[in-house]
Amino acid sequence: MSYASKKAARARSKTMPGSALYGPWKAPFRYDEMGCWIEDANGKRLLDLRGWGYLTGQGCGALGTTQDAAAAIQDRVGRRVVELLNADFAEAELATPPVPELKDALSVVLYFGNEADRTEFIEMVKAAKPGMKARAL
Repeated sequence: MSYASKKAARARSKTMPGSALYGPWKAPFRYDEMGCWIEDANGKRLLDLRGWGYLTGQGCGALGTTQDAAAAIQDRVGRRVVELLNADFAEAELATPPVPELKDALSVVLYFGNEADRTEFIEMVKAAKPGMKARAL
């Protein structure tokens, strides 16, 4: 996306994100290339990508890249941050107990080579520990 497109999108935007960490946002997240920000599933802004002056500036310590190169860098960073946020929320979802009664229970995630091994293992655990809960992910 070009510098001019990003500048126009920033000028149109007036919204700001909520203040609580992760509280008001809902996964999955997406990167808006036009505005250089990250928003949640409801379109609420979570993060603005900054650093344009560092990328394009000519002063001491600045990188002095072209505007198109700087836009490409910001887009790459934005997409990577979204990838990490979505992975983090997916991991948190996997750690959520299958039933509310187990909210304080410890969890374990196991990977099996095939369904038969998984089923056999679950049956052995259930026989040894009646009342144990299991779910497929």
